[in-house]
Amino acid sequence: MPFAYFLCGMPCSGKTWYRERYYTATDYVHISSDDVIEKVARAVNQSYSDVFEDAAKFANAFIIKTAKKAIAARKNIVWDQTNLTFKSRKKKLALFENLEYHKSIIIFPTPPLNVLKKRIEARGSAKFIPPQILENMKRSYVLPTIDEGFDVVNFLTEGDLDV
Repeated sequence: MPFAYFLCGMPCSGKTWYRERYYTATDYVHISSDDVIEKVARAVNQSYSDVFEDAAKFANAFIIKTAKKAIAARKNIVWDQTNLTFKSRKKKLALFENLEYHKSIIIFPTPPLNVLKKRIEARGSAKFIPPQILENMKRSYVLPTIDEGFDVVNFLTEGDLDV
């Protein structure tokens, strides 16, 4: 049975680092709108922040198509997005409805807002998230549950993210 791992957490909580560390095998399809936006930015010789507004809609449509292809091919998937709201997770889980997939969500610890803001500032203007957007994201965050359709809900700790 193929696996679908959904990463869930605020920006700069370690999702992509974790994905790159633990899901590097070629038998995992990485689903990430950030990856697509970064490719668009490189293609036009601009930064992620410069192209985000224009590229985000394209990136989200592209990853849904990529996910559908991976699911049809019964590939293992790692879905690297914030996945903060019930609504966003429900839309993604619907792609797996009535299919034999093991669906697991990995929840990353949420550092205090001041820590997240410092981490985002450390990335520089190339990939900047305005503080009010970050605060809105944190307010809208609803912890996932098994009842949503996951087979496993796994909570990481800060210690799990130590190098």
